[in-house]
Amino acid sequence: MNAFIYHPLINVLLFITIIGEFAVSCILKRFYKEYNSKTMVMSVLGSPESPVRKIYNAWLILKETVFSYEGLWERMCLFFMYVPFLYDAIINLLSI
Repeated sequence: MNAFIYHPLINVLLFITIIGEFAVSCILKRFYKEYNSKTMVMSVLGSPESPVRKIYNAWLILKETVFSYEGLWERMCLFFMYVPFLYDAIINLLSI
């Protein structure tokens, strides 16, 4: 089960997501002339007045899906890695 998280495709997807975190704002600011990346926060790109809001909001959904999947998978792997130890500990405590 732990081998899946180290699959090259998962690593590439995570790497693309991390690079995209920086690249998307740089790319979208070219289509939103009022946006100044030096003085404005990135959430302005997703505001209702932004001409790129649909693209930026779709990117946020995709990015958070990848990050949350990665975190969920890691927690599941850790949980199932410690289940045998917890089971043994409970059995040992109950047998005393």
